[in-house]
Amino acid sequence: MKKIFIIIMFLLLFSGCEEEQTNTTLIINNNTDYTLINVKFYWDWNRKNYEYGNLNSGTTVTREIVSGTFVSSNNEEIGEIIFNLITSNGNILCKIRPISIKNYKNEYTIANDTTVNYSNNKSDTIKDLAGPLKTATLIINNMTDYNLYNVEYASVSFGNINSGKDSRKNVSPGTKFIYFDLKPSSGDVRCRTEPFTSLDDSNSIIINNNTIITIMGGGVSNTLKNIFESLN
Repeated sequence: MKKIFIIIMFLLLFSGCEEEQTNTTLIINNNTDYTLINVKFYWDWNRKNYEYGNLNSGTTVTREIVSGTFVSSNNEEIGEIIFNLITSNGNILCKIRPISIKNYKNEYTIANDTTVNYSNNKSDTIKDLAGPLKTATLIINNMTDYNLYNVEYASVSFGNINSGKDSRKNVSPGTKFIYFDLKPSSGDVRCRTEPFTSLDDSNSIIINNNTIITIMGGGVSNTLKNIFESLN
């Protein structure tokens, strides 16, 4: 009888701990040069759609996709992102699959080179499906005390930019994030800036120690220097 009581108390305690876990969210970043229309996340497991609306280029939207507890960190659930893309051939329904949800806070970035499925299992990158856009020159200046690795804007690689150096590339005009890796002693971490708008001609942006950045997937935002030092 005593053993049964202990087991019941253990199960009640375990259930109570699960209920305190954070609800699961999914962040979708539109880092393409295009507007994604009527964006939805579709779960396989509960057959539900979660509306994200229209995502303009450079837009980020966060939605809660599970209320209450979720699977353990050792498991995952699969879903897909659905949206419409305006092309020269009209409005095309696109799907990105599979989207794996493993944690309580998840982030997915859609870029120009993201492969989508459409029209009876055809596949292509978003850029090739939608068609070319105008280009502009963008210069990224690294005025921080740190080297920036794998720098990217609008799906264009700027390579590694050492402290005090810059990199120049042609990009598609629009409002998008600049992505890069920092390499503190705790290990590589992927970050992004606040959205930056590139115009039709020549553009320049300076990244310095006080630039506000966000850690990808973690959602932590602070100055670049503070984030680096907290991880070093």
